[in-house]
Amino acid sequence: MRVLVVSAWPPWPRADGARLILHHHLTELAGRHEITLIAGNRPLDEPLPDTVPYGVTLHWSGPRRRGPLGYAARRARSLTTGEPADLFRHETPALLHDYERALGHEAPDVVHLMGAGTARLARAAVNRGIPVVHMPIDAWRLSYGIHEHRPWWRRAIEVGQHRKVMRHEARHLSWCDAVVVVAEGDAAALRPTLPAGRVHVVPNGIDPGPEPRPAVAEPVVGFHGVMCTDPNRRAAQTLARTVLPAIRGAVPDARLKLIGRDPTPDVCRLASDVIEVTGAVPDVRRALESLAVYVCAMERGSGLKNKVLEAMAAGLPVIATPVGLDGIGAGPGIVSVDSVEEVAPAAIRLLADAGERSRLGREGRARVVREFTWRRSALAIEQIWEAALARTPE
Repeated sequence: MRVLVVSAWPPWPRADGARLILHHHLTELAGRHEITLIAGNRPLDEPLPDTVPYGVTLHWSGPRRRGPLGYAARRARSLTTGEPADLFRHETPALLHDYERALGHEAPDVVHLMGAGTARLARAAVNRGIPVVHMPIDAWRLSYGIHEHRPWWRRAIEVGQHRKVMRHEARHLSWCDAVVVVAEGDAAALRPTLPAGRVHVVPNGIDPGPEPRPAVAEPVVGFHGVMCTDPNRRAAQTLARTVLPAIRGAVPDARLKLIGRDPTPDVCRLASDVIEVTGAVPDVRRALESLAVYVCAMERGSGLKNKVLEAMAAGLPVIATPVGLDGIGAGPGIVSVDSVEEVAPAAIRLLADAGERSRLGREGRARVVREFTWRRSALAIEQIWEAALARTPE
């Protein structure tokens, strides 16, 4: 099958979940199909790889305009088009040019659009009789505005952008033969706007890594993630201000470790003699193995939480709220709680029972190895490509 993949970003460096998904899907599928990749948004200071990985044909669409001028240009285009301003982070003139050229010259059987900023490209392919699979990863209407700590003046300027995001999804996703997200919560948000059967859930995979080290005995609970995103910031604050004090009422020597790059000033201020804010760490897996219990006390967010899979792969017992389990679900290795108020009692019970911690850790890792592989994820995408092609009239 000839597949044209258009991505809002390149699949490297693998610094976030979106790039990681694209990297692993290409790794699994490039040897099985003839894939052309158009990748945008390469920073000017990011070196090109010495060789093109995966064996795909690669076209760079060039970097987007950054800084205040780029921000102003995107806001101006939003005013004139009615589209979300962030769309134009990805839909650059160079990417549009390369995409139109590839549709004519590469003669793809299927177009695979990767990232929320690519949905508007579907129509050009469909008008040529080419089926389109769009993978926004999560529902843009759920994720918009939560992935960075925006100052008040940015929030004031962007009033109305969320409504534009919702209109954008309703207008452009209907052109796609299939829309793929990684968690059921995102699928539920999109289904009312799309024909029946168009939305598919394909969970992420994970590289489970080596067998975990022996569990630690010290009563350290922890959480990790990019600490400038609003959902992670809020979870960190909840753990520090509400959960840890309640745990220490029963386990006086309990401590909290918050692991992850780019902590905002309010997260940094949580640090104390019983709370460690690590910032970026050279080895996340090693940092996770210093915990006794992992707690994902998230109350908002979208998509599947790879952080939970990483904790399970590290052999940690995991306590998680419903938001933390979206796309994963309750099961072996997980202590599922309905609310943040239930987190501390669950943590206290686990900290008092080393045998239960060990059992949950083993079960969680086994579940990740069994259910959340990148091969399984990629093959699900391949099946969606094949189904989209089969529905296309000759």
